[in-house]
Amino acid sequence: MMVRIDNLSKRFFSLRGEVAALRGLSLDIHDKEFFVLLGPSGCGKSTLLNLIAGLDSPTGGQIWFDDAVMADADRGVCLSPRKRNVAMVFQSYALYPHLSVFDNIAFPLSIAGMRKDEIAEAVREATDMLELADLLAAKPAELSGGQRQRVAIARALVRKPSVFLLDEPLSNLDAQLRASMRTELKSLQRRLGITTIYVTHDQVEAMSLGDRVAVLHDGRLEQTGSPQELYHRPANAFVGTFIGSPPMNLFEASWREADGRPHVEIMNMRLEIPLHLGQRLRALKGASFLLGMRPENIHAHFSTSSPLGLMATVRSAERLGRETLLHLARGEHRLTALTSAGDFTEGAEISVEFDWDHAHFLARSER
Repeated sequence: MMVRIDNLSKRFFSLRGEVAALRGLSLDIHDKEFFVLLGPSGCGKSTLLNLIAGLDSPTGGQIWFDDAVMADADRGVCLSPRKRNVAMVFQSYALYPHLSVFDNIAFPLSIAGMRKDEIAEAVREATDMLELADLLAAKPAELSGGQRQRVAIARALVRKPSVFLLDEPLSNLDAQLRASMRTELKSLQRRLGITTIYVTHDQVEAMSLGDRVAVLHDGRLEQTGSPQELYHRPANAFVGTFIGSPPMNLFEASWREADGRPHVEIMNMRLEIPLHLGQRLRALKGASFLLGMRPENIHAHFSTSSPLGLMATVRSAERLGRETLLHLARGEHRLTALTSAGDFTEGAEISVEFDWDHAHFLARSER
């Protein structure tokens, strides 16, 4: 099932007045794709998921499943969740505490009026797939967090939905269990081939799960692409700093050409950059821009001088096992570098070198 979002808007009123939760958002989600909506709290991702599910109606734009209109604000069309054949898993799992695992999973089929033998077969199929067959008589309170998560997923999948929606379903689990559940979810989605839309604020989840990821901010779509595209080719400063851990360094920068060679001015100094990067700088509007450099592309060396004149002071060093994250200062400027070299001590003066082949030249936001 392909899902198409066309110029979708959602406004509502609160004590703060009118709030624009979504602002003319458009995107296409491919058939059988694992698609992730990523962004900070309040960016509109859960609102978008609710609109796709039919739990709320848009104030502008359309939602299509293949060639069928699910919602059209101009025509006053908004089909119910049942008519859309979607299934949703919430952060809270929303299991019925007085029902057994079997009855929780069977609930949507029971209210749909299916025969008992058909329900039993559907539940057996779902519980075998999610390794819940030994827990059918248990109540939710008797289950671990991971088991409750599996029950919620089984209840959603037992109806054989066309679109599977998940709203931060792993956020209540501990780090180790989240990692194992990510693997299980990805494998399950591949086996079933269901178009899946997953909401999270956790970039690790987004990068590990998504075939493609849409980054949202303030109700707008900032960029859509594969995890690799978002990491290596961010469209703007927000995507560059939101994707990646530790986050990208951003520097106020300007550039000019002298004697036919491009130079970048950052942190009160001028650095000559490779000639082939000049063309990328010329494509930017204006002489000033933002220079993005990921910590792993800033190389730190034990040295009392640098041929580039780029020296920094170690403010602190976070030892992460194989690597060390250095928090550096150059005057009032701050930067981070990720290195596997040596034992850097607080207060040490070191030389810093940028890997210009991995530099990001980002235009300033006009918003």
